[in-house]
Amino acid sequence: MIYTADYTLEIRRVVLENEVNTVYICSDKRSLDRVLYTCICVSQMHLQKRILAEVMQGGLFKNNRDYKGHFIYEGTLNLLFTYQKEQLMQTYMDLYIDTFKKKKLLCKKLVGLCQTLEIDGRWLSLLLKPNCMNLNKDGSIYFNYFVDLRPLVYKNNTSETLVFKLLGEQILVF
Repeated sequence: MIYTADYTLEIRRVVLENEVNTVYICSDKRSLDRVLYTCICVSQMHLQKRILAEVMQGGLFKNNRDYKGHFIYEGTLNLLFTYQKEQLMQTYMDLYIDTFKKKKLLCKKLVGLCQTLEIDGRWLSLLLKPNCMNLNKDGSIYFNYFVDLRPLVYKNNTSETLVFKLLGEQILVF
């Protein structure tokens, strides 16, 4: 259980766990309809400070409608996002996107989504992974925030070239 001023989060599933961060799917016990959230728990102290500085100074995630806020709990920095059902793009692509025209539109939507988030290349490179990109039946794309933050600690690659490389890889899959 994770307690905050606004939430009482019950851990429903551990999605990812390593020495830098853990990702949980949680439900809010205070909510009557048991709303689900994705909670990224950052345990690595140096990274906590960097992320907190970015959130407070630069407004990291300020234009992200899925971002619900951050809090400190038992020595970890927690980033809370709205959970959306996993429908991995790589799994549902052939089912929902069956023409070249739809694939071309999907590429535009992916680039547009990346632009609307207004986050730097380091964070975007974490989201442009097959386990984070999801596809709705209507062709809309969304991220699930199941991110492994180790690259932020062990690599200091802030190059936007990495983002374009990852975008290109995803477009080639289409």
